Amino acid sequence: MAEKQIPYILERSRRARSMRIIVRRTGEIRVVAPSLVPEFLVNRFISQKTEWVMRTREKFLKHPVTEIGLLFSRRSRKEYLAHKNEALRVLAERVEHFNIHYKLPYSQISIRNQSSRWGSCTKSGHLNFNYKLILLPEELRDYVVVHEICHLKQLNHSKAFWDLVAEVVPDHKALRKKLKGVE
Repeated sequence: MAEKQIPYILERSRRARSMRIIVRRTGEIRVVAPSLVPEFLVNRFISQKTEWVMRTREKFLKHPVTEIGLLFSRRSRKEYLAHKNEALRVLAERVEHFNIHYKLPYSQISIRNQSSRWGSCTKSGHLNFNYKLILLPEELRDYVVVHEICHLKQLNHSKAFWDLVAEVVPDHKALRKKLKGVE
């Protein structure tokens, strides 16, 4: 029986040490491979992963990309640099605003160009935010800010963490669902 051939876009990379498959929310399939790997090995690699690729692709196609999901599509470094300072200003102001309630110490705020996270918090109290937050509706942006502030006290997603979030964002479950289609 002939194997099903999956259409994909091949990207060669001098920096890649191994092959990887990327299934985009649009259904597009990309294979990143080191420059010197022959194409027959790339084909063998993707044929070994056919089941996973098709399952992942179908899952994405069943749940179409939302308007918010489009924010995570690839964007240029130029766009990131154009929005970075504005994002820092807006998000630092929102952190200060919500931290009046929580009064939690943090070390610094950074703006990143991430492809799969809206924000993060480190053990040392460093808050990281995706610059694309400034493109979201205000209530979603504020939810992410509060979420990360609460991680300053609870570095987990326990009941205590969600109780902390609910002090300021009582409808956090509904807002999280709106973002869920993206993460």
